Amino acid sequence: MERRQANRVNWTESGLEKNLAKGLTDRLGALIRACNGRWGWLFDKAGANVNLLICSGKVKPHRTKWAVKLPSKEGRLSTEQALELSPYHKNVKDFGHLHFFKTRSGGLILEASREPNPALLKDLDTVLALVQARKEALALRRKVQRLSQELKDTRQISERLKPALEKGERRTEALSKWFRQASEMLTSTQLRARLPRLAKQAQHLLEVDVSAILVKEAERVRIWGSGPWREKLDSSLTVEQLGVLGRKVITNGQVHRYQKSGKRRDKFMDSLGLSSALAIPLEIEGRVLGAVLFGHKELHRFSADEIDLARLTAYQSSLFLENTLLVTGSDVERVVARAVLESMADGVFTLDWEKKITSFNPAAEQITGWRAEDAIGRTCSEVMRAKYLCPGVEEPGGCKTNCPLLSLLADQELMERGVTVEGYAVHKSGEPRYVSSTYSVVADRGDLLGAVVLFRDITEKKRLEEMKSDYAAALSHDLKTPLTAMKGYAVTLLKHGERLDAESRTEALEVINFEIDRVSRMFDNLLHQARLEAGVKNIHISTIVPKQVIRQVVSLYAFSGRSHELVYKVDPEDMVFRSDRDQLDQILNNLVSNALKYTPDGSRVAVNCRWTEGGDFALFEVIDNGPGISEEDRPYVFQRFHRLGGARSRRVRGTGLGLHITRMLVESLGGQVGVESVVGEGSRFWFTLPKFPPRPEEEDE
Repeated sequence: MERRQANRVNWTESGLEKNLAKGLTDRLGALIRACNGRWGWLFDKAGANVNLLICSGKVKPHRTKWAVKLPSKEGRLSTEQALELSPYHKNVKDFGHLHFFKTRSGGLILEASREPNPALLKDLDTVLALVQARKEALALRRKVQRLSQELKDTRQISERLKPALEKGERRTEALSKWFRQASEMLTSTQLRARLPRLAKQAQHLLEVDVSAILVKEAERVRIWGSGPWREKLDSSLTVEQLGVLGRKVITNGQVHRYQKSGKRRDKFMDSLGLSSALAIPLEIEGRVLGAVLFGHKELHRFSADEIDLARLTAYQSSLFLENTLLVTGSDVERVVARAVLESMADGVFTLDWEKKITSFNPAAEQITGWRAEDAIGRTCSEVMRAKYLCPGVEEPGGCKTNCPLLSLLADQELMERGVTVEGYAVHKSGEPRYVSSTYSVVADRGDLLGAVVLFRDITEKKRLEEMKSDYAAALSHDLKTPLTAMKGYAVTLLKHGERLDAESRTEALEVINFEIDRVSRMFDNLLHQARLEAGVKNIHISTIVPKQVIRQVVSLYAFSGRSHELVYKVDPEDMVFRSDRDQLDQILNNLVSNALKYTPDGSRVAVNCRWTEGGDFALFEVIDNGPGISEEDRPYVFQRFHRLGGARSRRVRGTGLGLHITRMLVESLGGQVGVESVVGEGSRFWFTLPKFPPRPEEEDE
């Protein structure tokens, strides 16, 4: 049968059923595409000849049966071997590298620039098993048809053979129905619907009183069939409850024949009302899947022909069970695996032996910016563009020169447990991301077959670690300075205090007191921030007069010796609302202190308060005309440990917690906080507080 498809010619043996021919064509095509080839053919070995089953290429085959000696081992074919094994005309030489692979009944030739996927070869082998079984079934059907004809001829010769002929006809008809049923089974996976019908057809075929199919399910055996025994037994029994049938057939895979006698009784057979029985194991490649049971209520000796028919039904039932279990098992595994991958928060992708991506989960799409359909087929270096620091390497490098997979393949211990590396990857938009990636490989004798990569975006974690490190260094420096000053003045007072005049001693004590206050403020900020993050609140709601609060804060800093111009405005001057006075003082102190520290001497700092539009919130502003805040720093102003860039910021001492505490205090009082700034012109910090807080009175928590 010849088919043309997209400049390709697909040919299949005319005797193949349509669905089997399509299955072989699809799988051969998948193998050719996976190997990046153009030609492929499959043949059976029949004595000294080979019979062409299917081929796919640019032209139709020149021969379908020819004598040839198959290669002794798999691998690449020489030019002479390729011509001998080719079904095409000798003038067709447009082949690349042809490779020979053994199959259960012959061989497979593929034009391949890379090794085929083992899973595809296994899938093809499964279809070949179905083809072989179908051919055997067809051959047996022809034999039965020939036998039927002979029986008909014999019936005309002698009427004495009439009972045997009638039985033969019945068996022939039952066998024909059986084969139709078996043919339907090959394309079905419905156990619940097919197995009872199969048992009934087997009952008619062997003309027995009872026929049942027993299927192993974990620790129990399920019985499929029909008959009055269904009322006496459960549909699922343990192996022990089956007695000799369970031990001999289900457990050991042996044929069991039973004849009831005075000395030989079987509890399970007696429960079915059977005097004679035959049980054949359902076996595939040494694995027992169950058994098929045939029984007579009267004593009966099974003939050799009946045993052969029983073996045939067992073989066909085994194929059906194996096919069903493979299909349903792979479907379940595939659905579960996909659900797990799609629900994971970490990015996951798989690679083939060429390091090309074969799957890409939604988390990987989000982290990298690549859609799965765009990433699949590309190498991981194209998509990730990462620079990792791998084991045994001093400097981080790109995927092409410093691939984690190379480290795995070079170290057997790493290959068994995988390797985790960190480094910078590049988002599709060009934005750098710091990622932690774990690589696990599938390899054969050092050759890479595939890999699984699990990775997560730890950019924020890395940035926080760097901020903590910088903060620790700054805090260490800020603590060292006042401690050094206190130490110096204390030593001076101890050694030379008697010789110093009263003014000098007072000055020394004032410096020590000032530095102690400064260290206390540092630790107060740390403790306050820790309490807020732990959810500990100490809120006392009272009536607030903004003009009084702001005037007190401004006065505090106006007489602190600074040369800044401090002004304030409250509109209307008599505005009143309810909130926590102590926390409002701290918020304003933090913002005003921050404005004074980051603006040069002589700068102007204004503190304003007014109602928001609608009058539900009091809006406070602290405005300066200092250097301003860059657009890059602005999103991180209220984060803990963050210090602004610039020369002046580096000269300013602090913990990096003031604005973070300010934000947490404002939010704890039901308000919002923000900043607006223009570099070179100044900054405007603002916050709002509700006129009436959500809980008017709140005691210490």
